[in-house]
Amino acid sequence: MKRLKIILFLGLIVCTVLIFAGCEPEEYEDAEEELADRYEIWIEGDVEAHAEKRKELIEEAETESLKEFQAAFTDERDQQMTDRIEELLHDQTGHTYFITVGSMHLVGDNSIVDRLEERGFEVENMY
Repeated sequence: MKRLKIILFLGLIVCTVLIFAGCEPEEYEDAEEELADRYEIWIEGDVEAHAEKRKELIEEAETESLKEFQAAFTDERDQQMTDRIEELLHDQTGHTYFITVGSMHLVGDNSIVDRLEERGFEVENMY
């Protein structure tokens, strides 16, 4: 079985995501608290709670357009990133690659980890 170790580099890029999602500045404080909560969940190694946050991100979106945005931001991007990661893993050049993604792309259904495991890779989280 193929083996892939993912080393997580977790960064909190609040303003970029909020502006892209069309949030107003007064919503930033709530978002910062939410991201801080997600950070703590990840640091504690609670992958299931982190996966639940990902699921809530889409299911509890306040509008249909935000729901579509969240689905595109997670599931659709995860498909594209997984395809590219698999290409790199099959690269015969002998190069070593360091791949960095946000933590929400590593947990839950349709995540990069989920998709790589479906393709036969063994994925190990490292904290």
